[in-house]
Amino acid sequence: MLERDKRGYLEPVEKIDGKWYYWDQTWSNKHGPYENAVEANLALLEYCNTILGVACATDVSIEP
Repeated sequence: MLERDKRGYLEPVEKIDGKWYYWDQTWSNKHGPYENAVEANLALLEYCNTILGVACATDVSIEP
């Protein structure tokens, strides 16, 4: 289940069955699996930069 962060926004990185995934901008496709939250967040940053052409805010130093 997707959780909201302290600002009330949905967190696009999620742990499912022991693996980590991120959701795309439509919230209909998950990408992964990744071994940990840092790898999933880094992949999300790359997705935002290369596919969407925008910077996205995610904290790669902590697990969501």
